[in-house]
Amino acid sequence: MFFKFGIFIAIFLVILLILKRNKTNSDRILGYWLCLMAVHLFFFYLRDSELMVEMPYLIGVDFVFPILQSVFLYFYARSITGNGLSIKKTLVHLIPTFILLITSIPFFMLDDETKIDIVIRRTNHDYDWYDYLSTIFVIISGFAYCVTTLFLIEEHKKNILHRFSNTDNKELIWLKNLTIGLLIIWLSVFITDNPAIIFSLVVLFVLFIGFFGINQTSIFSSQPINKEELNISSQNTSDNIVDASVSEITISNVKRQYVKSGLTTQMSNGIYKLLRSKMQMEKLFLNNELTLTELAKKLEVKSNHLSQVINERENKNFYNYINTLRVNEFLQIHKAPENKNLTILAIALNCGFKSKSTFNKHFKLITGKTPKDYINS
Repeated sequence: MFFKFGIFIAIFLVILLILKRNKTNSDRILGYWLCLMAVHLFFFYLRDSELMVEMPYLIGVDFVFPILQSVFLYFYARSITGNGLSIKKTLVHLIPTFILLITSIPFFMLDDETKIDIVIRRTNHDYDWYDYLSTIFVIISGFAYCVTTLFLIEEHKKNILHRFSNTDNKELIWLKNLTIGLLIIWLSVFITDNPAIIFSLVVLFVLFIGFFGINQTSIFSSQPINKEELNISSQNTSDNIVDASVSEITISNVKRQYVKSGLTTQMSNGIYKLLRSKMQMEKLFLNNELTLTELAKKLEVKSNHLSQVINERENKNFYNYINTLRVNEFLQIHKAPENKNLTILAIALNCGFKSKSTFNKHFKLITGKTPKDYINS
Protein backbone atom coordinates (compact mmCIF):
# COMPACT_ATOMS: atom_id res chain seq x y z
CA MET A 1 0.00 0.00 0.00
CA PHE A 2 2.85 2.35 0.87
CA PHE A 3 4.45 1.90 -2.54
CA LYS A 4 1.10 2.46 -4.27
CA PHE A 5 0.86 5.72 -2.36
CA GLY A 6 4.31 6.74 -3.64
CA ILE A 7 3.29 5.95 -7.23
CA PHE A 8 0.09 7.98 -6.84
CA ILE A 9 1.95 10.99 -5.40
CA ALA A 10 4.54 10.92 -8.18
CA ILE A 11 1.81 10.80 -10.85
CA PHE A 12 -0.12 13.55 -9.09
CA LEU A 13 2.94 15.79 -9.06
CA VAL A 14 3.52 15.14 -12.76
CA ILE A 15 -0.06 16.21 -13.49
CA LEU A 16 0.48 19.40 -11.43
CA LEU A 17 3.55 20.20 -13.48
CA ILE A 18 1.71 19.54 -16.74
CA LEU A 19 -1.05 21.95 -15.68
CA LYS A 20 1.40 24.57 -14.44
CA ARG A 21 1.46 27.73 -16.52
CA ASN A 22 4.66 29.26 -17.83
CA LYS A 23 6.63 26.08 -17.30
CA THR A 24 10.40 26.45 -17.29
CA ASN A 25 12.87 23.92 -18.62
CA SER A 26 13.63 22.89 -15.04
CA ASP A 27 9.91 22.15 -14.54
CA ARG A 28 9.99 19.84 -17.56
CA ILE A 29 13.09 18.03 -16.34
CA LEU A 30 11.48 17.59 -12.92
CA GLY A 31 8.37 16.22 -14.63
CA TYR A 32 10.40 13.65 -16.61
CA TRP A 33 12.26 12.72 -13.43
CA LEU A 34 9.03 12.20 -11.49
CA CYS A 35 7.68 10.05 -14.35
CA LEU A 36 10.80 7.92 -14.10
CA MET A 37 10.33 7.56 -10.33
CA ALA A 38 6.67 6.63 -10.74
CA VAL A 39 7.47 3.94 -13.31
CA HIS A 40 10.43 2.72 -11.23
CA LEU A 41 8.21 2.37 -8.15
CA PHE A 42 5.55 0.62 -10.27
CA PHE A 43 8.06 -1.96 -11.49
CA PHE A 44 9.25 -2.59 -7.95
CA TYR A 45 5.64 -3.05 -6.84
CA LEU A 46 5.07 -5.60 -9.62
CA ARG A 47 8.19 -7.47 -8.62
CA ASP A 48 7.52 -7.28 -4.87
CA SER A 49 3.92 -8.50 -5.29
CA GLU A 50 5.08 -11.16 -7.77
CA LEU A 51 2.69 -9.80 -10.38
CA MET A 52 5.72 -9.55 -12.66
CA VAL A 53 5.57 -13.34 -13.08
CA GLU A 54 2.36 -12.85 -15.06
CA MET A 55 4.04 -10.20 -17.24
CA PRO A 56 7.50 -11.62 -18.02
CA TYR A 57 7.81 -9.39 -21.07
CA LEU A 58 8.35 -6.45 -18.67
CA ILE A 59 11.21 -8.11 -16.79
CA GLY A 60 14.42 -6.17 -17.29
CA VAL A 61 12.85 -3.00 -18.64
CA ASP A 62 13.79 -1.24 -15.40
CA PHE A 63 17.45 -2.29 -15.42
CA VAL A 64 18.66 1.20 -16.36
CA PHE A 65 16.23 3.16 -14.18
CA PRO A 66 18.48 3.40 -11.06
CA ILE A 67 21.44 4.94 -12.88
CA LEU A 68 19.19 7.63 -14.38
CA GLN A 69 18.01 8.96 -11.01
CA SER A 70 21.16 10.91 -10.12
CA VAL A 71 21.62 11.98 -13.73
CA PHE A 72 18.19 13.63 -13.64
CA LEU A 73 19.07 15.29 -10.33
CA TYR A 74 22.16 16.77 -11.96
CA PHE A 75 20.25 17.88 -15.07
CA TYR A 76 17.61 19.51 -12.86
CA ALA A 77 20.20 21.31 -10.74
CA ARG A 78 21.99 22.56 -13.87
CA SER A 79 18.74 23.85 -15.29
CA ILE A 80 17.39 25.56 -12.16
CA THR A 81 20.69 27.39 -11.67
CA GLY A 82 20.71 28.57 -15.28
CA ASN A 83 23.50 26.24 -16.44
CA GLY A 84 21.59 24.06 -18.88
CA LEU A 85 23.46 21.52 -21.00
CA SER A 86 23.54 21.24 -24.77
CA ILE A 87 22.13 18.09 -26.38
CA LYS A 88 25.66 16.87 -27.12
CA LYS A 89 26.77 17.23 -23.49
CA THR A 90 23.51 15.69 -22.29
CA LEU A 91 24.20 12.58 -24.36
CA VAL A 92 27.70 12.32 -22.86
CA HIS A 93 26.17 12.02 -19.40
CA LEU A 94 23.94 9.20 -20.67
CA ILE A 95 26.86 7.04 -21.86
CA PRO A 96 26.84 4.78 -18.73
CA THR A 97 23.10 4.26 -19.28
CA PHE A 98 23.71 3.25 -22.90
CA ILE A 99 26.45 0.83 -21.79
CA LEU A 100 24.10 -0.90 -19.35
CA LEU A 101 21.36 -0.95 -21.97
CA ILE A 102 23.60 -2.53 -24.60
CA THR A 103 25.04 -5.14 -22.23
CA SER A 104 21.51 -6.15 -21.21
CA ILE A 105 20.45 -7.00 -24.78
CA PRO A 106 21.33 -10.74 -24.44
CA PHE A 107 19.05 -10.91 -21.40
CA PHE A 108 16.03 -9.81 -23.45
CA MET A 109 16.68 -12.61 -25.92
CA LEU A 110 16.12 -15.24 -23.22
CA ASP A 111 12.84 -17.12 -22.85
CA ASP A 112 10.32 -15.94 -20.24
CA GLU A 113 10.91 -18.78 -17.79
CA THR A 114 14.65 -18.13 -17.69
CA LYS A 115 14.04 -14.42 -17.09
CA ILE A 116 11.77 -15.28 -14.16
CA ASP A 117 14.39 -17.63 -12.71
CA ILE A 118 17.06 -14.95 -12.94
CA VAL A 119 15.15 -11.91 -11.68
CA ILE A 120 12.17 -13.12 -9.64
CA ARG A 121 13.08 -16.54 -8.23
CA ARG A 122 16.84 -15.84 -8.16
CA THR A 123 17.57 -19.51 -8.91
CA ASN A 124 19.58 -18.86 -12.06
CA HIS A 125 22.90 -17.04 -11.57
CA ASP A 126 24.05 -16.83 -15.16
CA TYR A 127 23.57 -13.06 -15.16
CA ASP A 128 25.06 -12.24 -11.79
CA TRP A 129 27.84 -10.49 -13.68
CA TYR A 130 25.31 -7.98 -14.96
CA ASP A 131 24.10 -7.32 -11.40
CA TYR A 132 27.67 -6.63 -10.31
CA LEU A 133 28.30 -4.37 -13.31
CA SER A 134 25.03 -2.50 -12.79
CA THR A 135 25.64 -2.07 -9.05
CA ILE A 136 29.11 -0.66 -9.64
CA PHE A 137 27.83 1.75 -12.28
CA VAL A 138 24.84 2.83 -10.19
CA ILE A 139 26.75 3.43 -6.95
CA ILE A 140 29.67 5.27 -8.59
CA SER A 141 27.34 7.33 -10.78
CA GLY A 142 24.95 8.01 -7.91
CA PHE A 143 27.57 9.30 -5.52
CA ALA A 144 29.48 11.16 -8.25
CA TYR A 145 26.44 13.07 -9.52
CA CYS A 146 25.17 13.86 -6.03
CA VAL A 147 28.55 15.23 -4.94
CA THR A 148 28.87 17.17 -8.21
CA THR A 149 25.39 18.61 -7.66
CA LEU A 150 26.35 19.75 -4.15
CA PHE A 151 29.37 21.56 -5.59
CA LEU A 152 27.12 23.09 -8.26
CA ILE A 153 24.75 24.40 -5.59
CA GLU A 154 27.63 25.90 -3.60
CA GLU A 155 28.95 27.59 -6.74
CA HIS A 156 25.46 28.91 -7.42
CA LYS A 157 25.31 30.41 -3.91
CA LYS A 158 28.51 32.29 -4.67
CA ASN A 159 27.36 33.41 -8.12
CA ILE A 160 24.11 34.97 -6.96
CA LEU A 161 26.01 37.32 -4.65
CA HIS A 162 27.27 39.02 -7.80
CA ARG A 163 23.82 39.34 -9.36
CA PHE A 164 21.21 39.80 -6.63
CA SER A 165 20.84 42.19 -3.72
CA ASN A 166 18.47 39.76 -2.02
CA THR A 167 19.22 36.04 -1.95
CA ASP A 168 16.24 34.90 0.12
CA ASN A 169 14.75 31.74 -1.45
CA LYS A 170 17.47 31.75 -4.10
CA GLU A 171 20.13 29.68 -2.33
CA LEU A 172 18.40 26.36 -3.19
CA ILE A 173 18.70 24.99 0.33
CA TRP A 174 15.79 22.64 -0.40
CA LEU A 175 17.65 21.25 -3.44
CA LYS A 176 20.75 20.70 -1.32
CA ASN A 177 18.63 18.74 1.16
CA LEU A 178 17.10 16.81 -1.74
CA THR A 179 20.57 15.87 -2.96
CA ILE A 180 21.58 14.73 0.51
CA GLY A 181 18.40 12.65 0.58
CA LEU A 182 19.37 10.93 -2.67
CA LEU A 183 22.84 10.32 -1.25
CA ILE A 184 21.18 8.55 1.68
CA ILE A 185 19.29 6.34 -0.77
CA TRP A 186 22.54 5.42 -2.55
CA LEU A 187 24.13 4.72 0.82
CA SER A 188 21.26 2.36 1.63
CA VAL A 189 21.90 0.56 -1.68
CA PHE A 190 25.50 0.12 -0.58
CA ILE A 191 24.77 -1.21 2.92
CA THR A 192 21.57 -3.26 2.45
CA ASP A 193 20.25 -5.73 -0.07
CA ASN A 194 16.65 -5.28 1.07
CA PRO A 195 14.86 -3.52 -1.82
CA ALA A 196 11.82 -2.74 0.38
CA ILE A 197 13.96 -0.43 2.54
CA ILE A 198 15.48 1.24 -0.50
CA PHE A 199 12.17 1.89 -2.24
CA SER A 200 10.54 3.06 0.99
CA LEU A 201 13.19 5.78 1.01
CA VAL A 202 12.34 6.52 -2.61
CA VAL A 203 8.70 7.10 -1.64
CA LEU A 204 9.81 9.52 1.07
CA PHE A 205 12.03 11.18 -1.52
CA VAL A 206 9.04 11.70 -3.83
CA LEU A 207 7.07 13.24 -0.95
CA PHE A 208 9.97 15.61 -0.26
CA ILE A 209 9.98 16.74 -3.90
CA GLY A 210 6.27 17.33 -3.78
CA PHE A 211 6.44 19.35 -0.59
CA PHE A 212 9.38 21.58 -1.47
CA GLY A 213 9.99 21.47 -5.19
CA ILE A 214 6.83 22.18 -7.13
CA ASN A 215 6.63 25.89 -6.32
CA GLN A 216 10.29 26.54 -7.07
CA THR A 217 11.00 28.51 -10.24
CA SER A 218 14.06 28.79 -12.41
CA ILE A 219 15.87 31.74 -10.87
CA PHE A 220 17.29 32.94 -14.15
CA SER A 221 14.28 32.21 -16.36
CA SER A 222 13.44 35.87 -16.93
CA GLN A 223 16.97 37.02 -17.65
CA PRO A 224 19.67 35.01 -19.40
CA ILE A 225 22.94 34.58 -17.58
CA ASN A 226 25.81 36.75 -18.71
CA LYS A 227 28.73 34.31 -18.87
CA GLU A 228 31.29 37.08 -18.42
CA GLU A 229 29.45 38.15 -15.28
CA LEU A 230 29.43 34.62 -13.90
CA ASN A 231 33.18 34.43 -14.43
CA ILE A 232 33.50 37.08 -11.73
CA SER A 233 32.58 34.51 -9.16
CA SER A 234 33.79 31.34 -10.81
CA GLN A 235 37.36 32.59 -10.91
CA ASN A 236 37.48 33.71 -7.30
CA THR A 237 38.46 31.71 -4.26
CA SER A 238 38.69 33.74 -1.10
CA ASP A 239 36.76 36.58 -2.69
CA ASN A 240 33.77 34.39 -3.41
CA ILE A 241 31.55 35.01 -0.43
CA VAL A 242 28.77 32.69 0.63
CA ASP A 243 28.43 34.13 4.11
CA ALA A 244 27.92 37.88 4.21
CA SER A 245 30.31 38.05 7.14
CA VAL A 246 33.13 37.91 4.60
CA SER A 247 32.79 40.84 2.22
CA GLU A 248 36.10 42.20 1.04
CA ILE A 249 37.69 41.35 -2.28
CA THR A 250 41.43 41.80 -2.58
CA ILE A 251 42.61 44.31 -5.17
CA SER A 252 45.27 41.97 -6.54
CA ASN A 253 42.74 39.22 -7.26
CA VAL A 254 40.33 41.68 -8.85
CA LYS A 255 43.02 43.03 -11.15
CA ARG A 256 43.98 39.54 -12.28
CA GLN A 257 40.42 38.45 -12.98
CA TYR A 258 39.54 41.54 -15.06
CA VAL A 259 42.66 41.71 -17.21
CA LYS A 260 40.67 41.00 -20.38
CA SER A 261 37.45 42.83 -19.48
CA GLY A 262 38.11 45.78 -21.81
CA LEU A 263 37.16 48.31 -19.12
CA THR A 264 39.50 51.33 -19.23
CA THR A 265 40.31 53.56 -16.26
CA GLN A 266 38.36 56.40 -17.85
CA MET A 267 35.30 54.18 -18.35
CA SER A 268 35.60 52.90 -14.79
CA ASN A 269 35.73 56.42 -13.39
CA GLY A 270 32.65 57.39 -15.36
CA ILE A 271 30.64 54.34 -14.30
CA TYR A 272 31.62 54.76 -10.65
CA LYS A 273 30.68 58.44 -10.66
CA LEU A 274 27.33 57.64 -12.27
CA LEU A 275 26.73 54.79 -9.83
CA ARG A 276 27.35 56.96 -6.77
CA SER A 277 25.16 59.72 -8.18
CA LYS A 278 22.25 57.37 -8.88
CA MET A 279 22.50 55.79 -5.44
CA GLN A 280 22.59 59.15 -3.67
CA MET A 281 19.89 60.86 -5.72
CA GLU A 282 17.49 58.02 -6.58
CA LYS A 283 18.33 55.53 -3.81
CA LEU A 284 17.91 52.57 -6.13
CA PHE A 285 18.96 50.23 -3.34
CA LEU A 286 15.53 50.70 -1.72
CA ASN A 287 14.19 48.20 -4.27
CA ASN A 288 14.38 44.97 -2.29
CA GLU A 289 14.66 42.88 -5.47
CA LEU A 290 17.30 45.00 -7.20
CA THR A 291 19.58 42.95 -9.44
CA LEU A 292 22.87 43.71 -11.14
CA THR A 293 21.23 43.42 -14.55
CA GLU A 294 18.45 45.84 -13.61
CA LEU A 295 20.91 48.36 -12.16
CA ALA A 296 23.15 48.10 -15.23
CA LYS A 297 20.17 48.89 -17.47
CA LYS A 298 19.34 51.98 -15.43
CA LEU A 299 22.94 53.15 -15.71
CA GLU A 300 23.08 52.10 -19.38
CA VAL A 301 26.29 50.16 -18.91
CA LYS A 302 27.31 46.51 -19.30
CA SER A 303 26.54 44.41 -16.25
CA ASN A 304 29.99 42.81 -16.20
CA HIS A 305 31.61 46.27 -16.29
CA LEU A 306 29.38 47.46 -13.47
CA SER A 307 30.24 44.42 -11.38
CA GLN A 308 33.94 45.05 -12.01
CA VAL A 309 33.62 48.67 -10.91
CA ILE A 310 31.83 47.68 -7.69
CA ASN A 311 34.41 44.98 -6.96
CA GLU A 312 37.40 47.25 -7.61
CA ARG A 313 36.14 50.53 -6.14
CA GLU A 314 34.16 49.21 -3.17
CA ASN A 315 36.02 45.95 -2.49
CA LYS A 316 32.62 44.24 -2.30
CA ASN A 317 30.45 42.07 -4.47
CA PHE A 318 27.09 43.43 -5.63
CA TYR A 319 25.15 41.76 -2.81
CA ASN A 320 27.27 43.23 -0.01
CA TYR A 321 27.57 46.63 -1.72
CA ILE A 322 23.81 47.14 -1.96
CA ASN A 323 23.12 45.86 1.55
CA THR A 324 25.81 48.14 2.96
CA LEU A 325 23.97 51.08 1.42
CA ARG A 326 20.76 49.83 2.98
CA VAL A 327 22.31 49.65 6.44
CA ASN A 328 23.70 53.18 6.06
CA GLU A 329 20.25 54.36 5.01
CA PHE A 330 18.76 52.71 8.07
CA LEU A 331 21.22 54.52 10.33
CA GLN A 332 20.33 57.87 8.75
CA ILE A 333 16.57 57.34 8.98
CA HIS A 334 16.68 56.04 12.54
CA LYS A 335 18.55 59.16 13.71
CA ALA A 336 15.78 61.45 12.48
CA PRO A 337 13.56 62.55 15.41
CA GLU A 338 10.37 62.15 13.38
CA ASN A 339 11.10 58.41 12.97
CA LYS A 340 11.51 57.55 16.65
CA ASN A 341 8.10 55.90 16.75
CA LEU A 342 8.91 53.53 13.89
CA THR A 343 10.00 49.99 14.75
CA ILE A 344 13.43 48.69 13.74
CA LEU A 345 11.87 46.18 11.34
CA ALA A 346 9.65 48.80 9.71
CA ILE A 347 12.63 51.03 8.97
CA ALA A 348 14.68 48.05 7.75
CA LEU A 349 11.97 47.00 5.31
CA ASN A 350 11.65 50.58 4.06
CA CYS A 351 15.41 50.60 3.44
CA GLY A 352 15.20 47.65 1.04
CA PHE A 353 15.73 44.64 3.30
CA LYS A 354 13.32 41.83 2.65
CA SER A 355 13.68 39.95 5.92
CA LYS A 356 14.66 40.56 9.51
CA SER A 357 17.40 37.91 9.42
CA THR A 358 19.13 39.48 6.41
CA PHE A 359 18.98 42.92 8.02
CA ASN A 360 20.40 41.67 11.32
CA LYS A 361 23.21 39.85 9.54
CA HIS A 362 24.35 42.87 7.54
CA PHE A 363 23.82 45.32 10.37
CA LYS A 364 26.13 43.36 12.68
CA LEU A 365 28.62 42.91 9.85
CA ILE A 366 28.93 46.68 9.38
CA THR A 367 28.48 48.04 12.91
CA GLY A 368 29.79 45.10 14.91
CA LYS A 369 26.60 45.11 17.00
CA THR A 370 23.06 43.83 16.73
CA PRO A 371 20.46 46.51 15.88
CA LYS A 372 19.09 46.41 19.43
CA ASP A 373 22.53 46.72 21.04
CA TYR A 374 23.51 49.53 18.69
CA ILE A 375 20.38 51.55 19.42
CA ASN A 376 20.68 51.04 23.17
CA SER A 377 24.35 52.03 23.26
